[in-house]
Amino acid sequence: MKKSVSHITRSPLYRLLALQLIVTLSMGMLFSLQSFEAAYSALLGGMVFMLPNALLIYKTFISVRVGSVRKITNSMYVGEAVKFGLTAILFAAVFAFITPLYAPSLFITFFVVLMINSLSPLLSGRLNDS
Repeated sequence: MKKSVSHITRSPLYRLLALQLIVTLSMGMLFSLQSFEAAYSALLGGMVFMLPNALLIYKTFISVRVGSVRKITNSMYVGEAVKFGLTAILFAAVFAFITPLYAPSLFITFFVVLMINSLSPLLSGRLNDS
């Protein structure tokens, strides 16, 4: 019986996504003190990062069965390429279709959520303890 990679990694990854969602919502509330426009722009910035990241996590860690290292590695490379492309498409869609838009809150929230993802190896001990 083959086990999925998710048998090992599902819980910390879901906690990471939950943390990113909490930070996105918190940034939206913080920017709501400035204006409604800044608040929804912040929420969009978090979502522009979170949606492609959640897809990458699903395709790489949850749907992949334990097998050869090559298959897992290829899945990660394809997932990162798709994540990059989807992020670019989402940014383009936000700038094309959302007006008015407060770009500073969009980019600040995107960057903060990106940093949480980048620092996840340092946070992984805390994510596993919860």
